[in-house]
Amino acid sequence: MILYNLDEEFLKAQSDEWILNLYEFLNGQSALRDRLEDLALIRLLKDGTHVTARSNDQPLAFLPGPIETAFPTVRAAVCASDEAMKFLQSLGLTEPDLVDDVVRNVLPKYGTESVDVADADYEADISRILSAFGTDSEIQHEKLVKALGNSCFIKAVDCGGAKIWAKPGDGYLATERLKNLFSSVSGVLLVDDSYACLKGEDIREMLEACGAIPYLRLRSDYSLSRAPRSPECSYPMSPYIRTTKSKTSTDWINRPEWRWRRKRFSLS
Repeated sequence: MILYNLDEEFLKAQSDEWILNLYEFLNGQSALRDRLEDLALIRLLKDGTHVTARSNDQPLAFLPGPIETAFPTVRAAVCASDEAMKFLQSLGLTEPDLVDDVVRNVLPKYGTESVDVADADYEADISRILSAFGTDSEIQHEKLVKALGNSCFIKAVDCGGAKIWAKPGDGYLATERLKNLFSSVSGVLLVDDSYACLKGEDIREMLEACGAIPYLRLRSDYSLSRAPRSPECSYPMSPYIRTTKSKTSTDWINRPEWRWRRKRFSLS
């Protein structure tokens, strides 16, 4: 039968248009569907190689979606018609889950504070993270938030001058109030809003969900200290307002270096 002559070497030699026409033809041949599972019919985007739809019940390829992912994806040119797309869907192909893409393919780059990512790639990663954050699945949303909270994917500025990679919970959102309040105070981290991808309500909502906050943090040990430094990548954290069980202690703000801030922002 001619189907068994459609080996990988033969298929790789054919044009995208030829593969598209093949998919359209096979879409109308439902009786042949079971015989197609072992054929490397799926042309991938990156290098044009061919794979089977699944192996050991796991997908080897995904349909192209609105957001580019690092998963192996079918070349768009070979599924450009409704008939071709229906054929690939009949083989069990779906668009990749955006949360899984971020967790598996994006966040491993931000596992420690020694991150080496170009600005253009960083903006693309933030875009993928925001798209995944919009998932309708509560389980996937919680999975993403937890993974983001443990990753040093935030470009942050130490108010003393240094720029570092940090976890969301290691710093504050860069509000004008906090930027003025902590001006030149070493050890306080703010999200680096000089990057356009770290501005706006969408990124603010995501960062707050992952632990970044726009207000001063509270402690209950009646001591001006810093948050503990995690062994992975979190930076020594910003000053906390000291609290007791009955009231908040703000006597730290009477120190000379804080008096002008108290007056300017009416914090006392």
